[in-house]
Amino acid sequence: MNFEQAKETMKNGVPIQSLVSKTVYQISKDNLIAEGIPVPFDYLTEEEVNGKWMEVRLIDTMEEYEALSENDKKMILTEAFVQYEFNLKYGR
Repeated sequence: MNFEQAKETMKNGVPIQSLVSKTVYQISKDNLIAEGIPVPFDYLTEEEVNGKWMEVRLIDTMEEYEALSENDKKMILTEAFVQYEFNLKYGR
């Protein structure tokens, strides 16, 4: 989805992720929230605004994690490892 679609999705209470930065964003009534931290809307980089976005499901508890299929658990762990390596490589 593009950024305009992502904004509408967030307004409906669904978290989205920038496929550029891998940052998860949400919207409150007053702020943009990046990884749980309120930030101004100009926090987004031009690359993010012009990039692609996707809906995500946040797993907040171990109970939610345990309820996932084994395949979903493997996917989450694989994605976490890829993100960890990206952060190491680019100093995030």
